[in-house]
Amino acid sequence: MKELFIIYNPSAGRQWEQDKVFEIARQVQVKTNWIVSLYATKGPKDAEDMAATMIERDVDIVMACGGDGTIHEVINGLMQYEKRPRLAILPAGTVNDFARQLKLPNSVGDVVDMLLDEQVQIVDIGKVNDRFFINVAAGGAFTSIAHELASEWKTWFGRLAYYVQGAVKMPEEISKSYLLTFETPEKTFTVDTLLFLVSNTASVGGFSRALPDASYQDGKFDCLVIEQAPIPELMEIFTRFLMGIHVQHSKVHHFQTQDLIINGLSSVPLDVDGERGDLLPVQFHMEPGAIELIVSAESL
Repeated sequence: MKELFIIYNPSAGRQWEQDKVFEIARQVQVKTNWIVSLYATKGPKDAEDMAATMIERDVDIVMACGGDGTIHEVINGLMQYEKRPRLAILPAGTVNDFARQLKLPNSVGDVVDMLLDEQVQIVDIGKVNDRFFINVAAGGAFTSIAHELASEWKTWFGRLAYYVQGAVKMPEEISKSYLLTFETPEKTFTVDTLLFLVSNTASVGGFSRALPDASYQDGKFDCLVIEQAPIPELMEIFTRFLMGIHVQHSKVHHFQTQDLIINGLSSVPLDVDGERGDLLPVQFHMEPGAIELIVSAESL
């Protein structure tokens, strides 16, 4: 008999998102003989600890329901062991770049169908120092905005809250500059940096073409480093960013690698899948094919 364990964040999204979780659990129970359990997280790293516990219990599927932060915690719990259950994701919260990239369903019926069909894709998982992540690590300008927003604003206004806050802080953020060194097995370079991204997918911060060639199945990070530049040039880069053609700009460095070390000022803000990351220096490594993710037919 299969066992589905659902971990959900009661503070992510709205009440109807929680109702959706309960209805998914109910329908799976009605349509199968599976054991279905639900767990509401109570605080930081609770989802991580519970996901690790479920491996010890040998459950078949762990489903993470919440925003990028909840999914990040569940990933870190699962990656503590070599033998892992399959992962399913129900996107809630405000951004959910990874779920959007894979076109994961959000409606009750489609999620239930996805769980019962059990079609999977093998996905890579990134590691920065001793923490794992499924989507992106970002450092420099704009990366602290998510942590400065009140949770109520995120819940009420969703992604719009980030964009408004970003626009308000634009003059301050684009003036930031960090002298950073990027070291891969293939090359090393040092630049006056505005922002860097180390990503597993194309979608970052709600921008679907931030890294157009990124793949979560190629065993490599797609990395983007934007140099500090005069304001007109930065505006040009931002316009290109929206169109997905920014990687050709002379102040934008794009490369792929399985391993990366970033050195520089320890004060550089680092965000890892919506969570505050370590101070520099940081070391990245991609774990190829680390997780079996349950997906819908549209994701294939």
